[in-house]
Amino acid sequence: MTPQPDDVRRVLDTRGDEPLAATYVAVVVVEAVVLAALWLFSRHFSG
Repeated sequence: MTPQPDDVRRVLDTRGDEPLAATYVAVVVVEAVVLAALWLFSRHFSG
């Protein structure tokens, strides 16, 4: 007998989570800040 989808153990159980749009936007903003900081850091030491 094969398990039904509800019986399958999930690695990340996302059932019932709120929409993650705000999280995605926050991640993109943090990535932009990190890239800008790395760019400034490299310009500072490149001469």
